[in-house]
Order: sequence, then C-alpha cells, then structure tokens
Amino acid sequence: MSINKTLYSASFTAASLAFNETNALLPILMSTDADVLIKDEIRENRLLHIHSEQSRKRVITEIQKRFRSVGRSFWELYMNQQEKEQRTFLFYVLLKCYRLLFDFHFNVVIPKWRSVEQKVATSDFLSELYELAAKDKFVDSWSEQTKKKVAMTYIVILKQCGILDAATMNLSSLRLKDENYAYFLQNNEGWFLEACLLPAYEIERIKEILR
Repeated sequence: MSINKTLYSASFTAASLAFNETNALLPILMSTDADVLIKDEIRENRLLHIHSEQSRKRVITEIQKRFRSVGRSFWELYMNQQEKEQRTFLFYVLLKCYRLLFDFHFNVVIPKWRSVEQKVATSDFLSELYELAAKDKFVDSWSEQTKKKVAMTYIVILKQCGILDAATMNLSSLRLKDENYAYFLQNNEGWFLEACLLPAYEIERIKEILR
C-alpha cells in the first residue's frame, strides 16, 4: 500500500480524549463565525490555556477534525448530556474519526473483553501495530517512539472514557441511557453498542425497546 493511500494516522496523540478542550471549543465550532473565532483562539489562547501556540494549533486541528466527523445533530445531543455520557460520546467520535483507533478497539479490546482475562496493556496495542505495519508502509515508517506513543495514548483514552480501570487495567462496559442509544441505531452506527462492550442480549433488549 502506498504511504499516500494509508487509512491510518497518529495525529490523535496530540489531544487524547480532549474532554475539557472539546467542551471549551464547542460553542465556537457550532457558531456561524467558527473560522474567525478559531483563528482568534489560536492567537489569543483565551479558552484552552495551552502555553505553546504550536501545541494549541495541533490540538485545535484535531478537535476540528473530530467535530466534522459527525453531524451537527450529534453535538446538539452531546451538549445535553452529563459528563459521564459526554465522555462516552467523545469515545464514539474518536472511533469514528480515526481508523487506527477503530481497529485497536475491534481487533484488541473486544477480543480481550471476551477472553478470561478482560485486561489490556500497551504491549497488546504494540502487537497490533506491528501487524498493521507489515501491511501498511506508512505505519511501518513510524519510529518505535511513535508506535509506543500511539499505543500509550490509546490506553489513556480508554481510561479517560471509563472503559479501562486505571488501577487494575480491567475492562468494563460503558453505559448510556437507553434513549441515547437511539442516535446510534437510527444512524446505522449500531456497532458502537458493541464497542461499549455491551453483551449481545443487552444490545437486543435496547433494540427491542427502541423499535
């Protein structure tokens, strides 16, 4: 595969889940003057309080990319949620926005969840990266330092959204209110219920309620 045609990116490492940063920027991103206001924030640093302008620009670029990866109706729903559910919603955005994180989740996290151990470690994601590198020239071109950062950042993301216990490294299900699952099912994104590590019988129960 040509490097230029790769499906993968490590750019998410600039921001991890970015819960506070996303919430700070969301009113700007929803505004009709978004482009002007974003340029002002990069220059003035009124909201993010990230000292380095270069770092601030990288974080904003990633949040803009995530914002555009889902529809406006999603963000309107998001803004009406409590923090726990907002973090779960942001996790969905990351899986939607970054193919690498989607593959990490479905190739590593879900099989681990279905195993006896139900734990993950940085080494699990590094193993997946090495397998991807064998098929993708761009991933193969990453330094070992970059690969470790990618794997470690996903561990951080899993902790930030609540799917991974920071102390035990045990996986656990993410739970939303039943009515919030409607967004994913109605938009042909039912895969996210599986990504939340819900058992099959629970997914069927939710589908039945929402029919």
